[in-house]
Amino acid sequence: MKKLSFLLIIFSLLSGCSGLPVSIPFLQTPAPSPNLFLSVQRSTNQIVWGSTCEGARTIKFTAQVMPARRLRFVTLWYRLQDKYSGRHTDWGGGAILSDNDQGTYFYNLELSQIRSYRYYEDAWFQYQLVASTVTRKVLGRSVVSQTDVSLTHCTVINP
Repeated sequence: MKKLSFLLIIFSLLSGCSGLPVSIPFLQTPAPSPNLFLSVQRSTNQIVWGSTCEGARTIKFTAQVMPARRLRFVTLWYRLQDKYSGRHTDWGGGAILSDNDQGTYFYNLELSQIRSYRYYEDAWFQYQLVASTVTRKVLGRSVVSQTDVSLTHCTVINP
């Protein structure tokens, strides 16, 4: 416990946070846990923003998770990464997925919940699901989705 507290204090100081950092699951090596996450599905592979186009402004995540002792939360962590420059946001989110008490977890993420999306014209929406206990001890992680979902700004081209 002292080691975790020390790490959180150091991370807070280095990141300039006044409280707990939102990306606690990424303090450890983000190794996937394929045995715990049986499947992770999403409703779309492209999220759009701007008023001049049609397209999804919401993405629904559904995960099948193997029952695990002390499993309490499945959370969604994400960031944006520019497709050309590599510039990216910090990992954030931490939204808690709802469950049906039968191993299925789900969450609808709205465009407005994605911080700083307006600073990206064409980016990868990268995400990972994390399973944890009530004390936030990580039990497993899904594979990080690096290039499966695009976030695109659509604009009108004037002739």
